Amino acid sequence: MAGEYYMNWTDDTIKAPFVLNLNTKDTTTSSLTLFGKGSPNYGEGLQENMLRVLENFCSANPPTIKTIGQIWYDAGAKTIKYWDGVAWTSTGTTVASVAPANQTNGLLWLDTTTKELKFWDGVKWVVVTDKTLLTTHINDAAAHLTTAQNTLLDGLSASLTSTEVNYLVGVTSGIQSQMNTESATRSASDTAITNNLNAHINDQNVHLTSSQNSLIDAIAVTSTEINRLAGVTSNVQTQINNEIQNRTDAVASTNNALSVHTSDSAVHLTSAQNTLLDGLTATLTAAELNFLDGVTSNVQVQFNTLTTNLSTHAADGALHLSTSQNTLLDALTVSSTEINRLTGVTSNVQPQINTLVNDLSTHSNDLSKHLTTAQNTLLDALSATSTEINYLAGARSNLQAQIDSVGTGSGTHASDMTLHLTTAQNTLLDAITVSSTEINRLTGVTSGVQTQLDARYTKTEVDTKIADLVNSAPAALNTLNELAVALGNDANFAVTMNNALAKRSEVNPTTAKTGDIKVTGGVISIYDGSAWKQIFPAVYA
Repeated sequence: MAGEYYMNWTDDTIKAPFVLNLNTKDTTTSSLTLFGKGSPNYGEGLQENMLRVLENFCSANPPTIKTIGQIWYDAGAKTIKYWDGVAWTSTGTTVASVAPANQTNGLLWLDTTTKELKFWDGVKWVVVTDKTLLTTHINDAAAHLTTAQNTLLDGLSASLTSTEVNYLVGVTSGIQSQMNTESATRSASDTAITNNLNAHINDQNVHLTSSQNSLIDAIAVTSTEINRLAGVTSNVQTQINNEIQNRTDAVASTNNALSVHTSDSAVHLTSAQNTLLDGLTATLTAAELNFLDGVTSNVQVQFNTLTTNLSTHAADGALHLSTSQNTLLDALTVSSTEINRLTGVTSNVQPQINTLVNDLSTHSNDLSKHLTTAQNTLLDALSATSTEINYLAGARSNLQAQIDSVGTGSGTHASDMTLHLTTAQNTLLDAITVSSTEINRLTGVTSGVQTQLDARYTKTEVDTKIADLVNSAPAALNTLNELAVALGNDANFAVTMNNALAKRSEVNPTTAKTGDIKVTGGVISIYDGSAWKQIFPAVYA
């Protein structure tokens, strides 16, 4: 078809040419939008292409459609990279604790662990040396090898190690001379030894018997090992057997404890519990889980119910607050419990409080209104409530005397049905199995006992909460104090770390600080705190 564009790359041997058809827009061949002949509305696209080329596709994410040789400015790492057909490779210095995975000749890497600048020479990472040190070395003849020294080192066997050379430490004269002297000494010594052997052969007293010889031949241990019998006070095997028995007993005791643990399912996680814990997100904290404390039914169901109620509420104007009511509620700082304490108030609270204050002042100055020691002792000994004491109101004489009188008049009571219990009351009392002492322990109870008990944590629940908080943390980090120590007892740890990170080396920074790197036209310089010092290529004085 006439009118197509035949597109050729710089080197067709690397990438094949392609055809751009009439009236088409190609967004799949490269990171740029290519327009075929006659394609409408191409002006905006062409200008956007120019912007992308101008900024080198500046983004924290690499171009998804890339081509060999393409340049990309990594906005996250703040460095320029190029696509080599396999990976995006940095053209600047990589600042990291581990070496870059894609290694090309001349690639720079600032090792943050060793604080060294290195470059890849095609085989290995080479540390870039300070040119000042190199210049000093070049001018220091004492640091160089002479021709003889170099020849000597070249002549050393490739298998010779520094450890073997170090065996010469302590030698005070020529080794061969010492060996020759030793050889002559041993020749004279051999003669003396031969004479001693002849004398030994003729002295039967120094010979071993056949059984002694057999015993020694059967010994497989060294003299050092035999010497370890020094100080043994009884049969070794007997002592070993006793120790084995002692240790067996100890192991049995340990195994019993393990068996108890193994059979105690209460201390083990079930498969479901383990799956539940594994499924928790790593960012979920014990504090967040504790927000579920007190939840009485499915949370989502409650949320859905609230949503339904809110919808109903939104449609019912009678349920809405007026502006003045809303202002009043916004200004409240007390809880509903505290507000409920106003129940039963019959007049303005402040005047009542003022009256009480005045009464207290009058009381403070009126000694006749103070308790005597005997009265205070009496009140301390009371276990009844004010309500129970108020039941004495109307008593006209000694209670015990009246009670005794009631006992005497029990016959009158028997004939007075109004003083008898109803069948239901009698049944209730008959069913009670606790003592009056136990019943009296209900004194002061203000709400359902079971409800209050249900609201309290059991020991198992408390243990679970503590276990959830620790969350299998290592022993060295399972208390708040250990965590604080691990953070250096630094209440502003995040700020401290942020400040420390701010001091890390940068490449081509706007404002230079010590350790920063600058790459300009293949020349690499490092800022020493006062000026930029060229470190690559090395400059020799």
